Amino acid sequence: MNVGIIISNKEKICMRLLRESLESRGHVVTYFNNKIININEFDLSELKQMDVVYFWSGFNNVSQFCIASILKDKYKIPIVNSAILDNPLIRNKIFQIYTLRDTAIKIPKTIITKMLVHEEISKHIGQTYIGKVAQDSCKGRGVRLIHDQIELDKFNSEFLGREKLYQEYIPYDADFRVNVIGGVSVSAFRRQLNEKDFRSDVSLVGQKIDDTELLSKLFYLGEIVSREFIGAENVGIDFIKHKKTGEIYFLEINSLPFIEKKENIGFDVANELALYLERRYSK
Repeated sequence: MNVGIIISNKEKICMRLLRESLESRGHVVTYFNNKIININEFDLSELKQMDVVYFWSGFNNVSQFCIASILKDKYKIPIVNSAILDNPLIRNKIFQIYTLRDTAIKIPKTIITKMLVHEEISKHIGQTYIGKVAQDSCKGRGVRLIHDQIELDKFNSEFLGREKLYQEYIPYDADFRVNVIGGVSVSAFRRQLNEKDFRSDVSLVGQKIDDTELLSKLFYLGEIVSREFIGAENVGIDFIKHKKTGEIYFLEINSLPFIEKKENIGFDVANELALYLERRYSK
């Protein structure tokens, strides 16, 4: 199987892990650099020879979206996570919440408003709450903890013109990432809260979960969420556990999940992804 991977940095650890897993199974991996794209001269001939193409850096700009659409629709080349091509809103946190709100998944109280008055927002979700940019923010970027009008104004000024949402603050010590591939949970790990920063995902340091009951529940919840987004083949789903009540809340779906090392989390995600691509796309 010939696997094409569109990426700006092929030296990323996750790319090396996936490439090694695919090549160990006899598949050929070809990288395509997307740092500079000359629209007039961009050659699709090599990409058209691939059995499957994975836009590892996502469809987060018009060029990548267009190239993926041309390969999929005109040349019938399979694209991993093609559901996001068909419905780009899958990456939007507001869309995710609307999609899941009538399921068994718990979601923090969430509001959308153009009334940027702290007192009004706090009536709905408490004095301390989270401001989030709705789309294209990762590693904690676009997420702020807000206590007062000054911080609210600063958040809105910093992300002027971006769609935003506001959520109640749930006290927690760590968040949990569940990797779901082809609708099946293949791993879950914790990311410890930084004492100086409430956003646990800024560190990207995965840790093994020893609590088997918690692990089983996270696997179950991850698969429930993924069923609502059919065709999003490789996603990372983030949850938090309320520090006092123990209830688990959904945070967001990430369509560009980082691949953690097996020795850190106890699961070989790169191998699971390679197996899935082999089963799904080998001719």
